[in-house]
Amino acid sequence: MTMHTTGTWMWIYVNIWVAIALLNSKFSEYGHKLLNGGSLWCYVIHFLFVVIFAKEIIIGRKFTFVPATAIVFFLTEGSVMLSWALILYLSGSSKDSKKEE
Repeated sequence: MTMHTTGTWMWIYVNIWVAIALLNSKFSEYGHKLLNGGSLWCYVIHFLFVVIFAKEIIIGRKFTFVPATAIVFFLTEGSVMLSWALILYLSGSSKDSKKEE
């Protein structure tokens, strides 16, 4: 049990340091705003999309659990990302990042 716990902590420690070394830099300004800036937007708005898709698509058509979960997940994910991209486009953030490059 001790070896399992130690191995788990070592795995977490290595993953954190690899992520800090490799993933802690901007690959592009627009991509950074889209993914990192959109995290708060996703946290705030995702439940609205979940409720809309569950009520309008899943309940009315009586899907079973597995297809319903996949449908709601992918539609919610797509809707959140598209709405965030639309916000960036309307605010002019995508134009600003292209000028900087």
